[in-house]
Order: sequence, then structure tokens, then C-alpha cells
Amino acid sequence: MKIFEQTTPMGRMASVDEMVGPAVFLVSQASSFCTGVDLLVDGGFVCW
Repeated sequence: MKIFEQTTPMGRMASVDEMVGPAVFLVSQASSFCTGVDLLVDGGFVCW
């Protein structure tokens, strides 16, 4: 895991708190108009 953490732009893994927000959004009514969307919660890994 340490090697993976060092290769990410943020230099660390996400905390549970950082992952809960997006998950709650996706299962809530707030995301009812979202269709076919990739919600990336990766600390910038895709852009790296």
C-alpha cells in the first residue's frame, strides 16, 4: 500500500469520511437526475 500511496498525486489513500460523502450522494435523491456518469473519487489518480 505504501508504494501505491506514493504514486498518487495526493500521496495518500482516501479516508473513510472522504468516501462516504460521494456514496451517500449517489444513493440519495440529490443524484436523481444523474444518468450514466462516472463519479471519480480518486484523489487525482486518473489525471496523474
